[in-house]
Amino acid sequence: MFILFTHGAIAAEQSQSEPWSLIERQLHKNLGLAASEITSAFELPGDDGPVAGFYKTHIQQWDKNGTPIRSLLRGDESNERSYKRATLDLSLATRFANHPETLFQRPDLAVTLGTEQLNNRMLDIYEIRSRFTNGTLPITAKIWFDPTNGTLIKVIGTIRDMPVPGVKSANFILTYNTDKDGRSLPAKLQVDYTISLFFHTGKVLFSQEFLRWEKHPE
Repeated sequence: MFILFTHGAIAAEQSQSEPWSLIERQLHKNLGLAASEITSAFELPGDDGPVAGFYKTHIQQWDKNGTPIRSLLRGDESNERSYKRATLDLSLATRFANHPETLFQRPDLAVTLGTEQLNNRMLDIYEIRSRFTNGTLPITAKIWFDPTNGTLIKVIGTIRDMPVPGVKSANFILTYNTDKDGRSLPAKLQVDYTISLFFHTGKVLFSQEFLRWEKHPE
């Protein structure tokens, strides 16, 4: 068991890094994998009330650097119309689908919030302040993980200073599944935020799922 804080104070830097190092080792097992498909359901503000839609994307090919190039998995007409709204998902699903071996940068601040039992499993809860890997957007997040091996269960976070007109921050919930090889792989992502444009304010909600993990081509 890792004890990072006593009465809410930050413990030694070495102890502070232990849970994150454990999580990083667990995530490193995902190196070379990518989700073959991403399903997306959304609800957006409209003139006459919320507008709902659904679409599915898949890996069409890989670029020379081994990065997946995704496109719409063609289906009915509503799928194609819905796909035109894809940019509103803030590209978080693509980030997690393409690089399941990363989560955030090493935290600027880390706090343990205690433990929680879930499905007969005792989990540590770890709150961090960080940024996306190779990114600048500040993030505050809580991470539920197994302290014995770093297995990830879920991450609940808020992204601030969004570079999107009319959007100040975005909330997300990322859940993980453990596969037969003991890897923690992203399973579902929910993103929601409020957007204000031209004196109109509305809620944007995306629910996305990662399907069929595959290895990068050699």
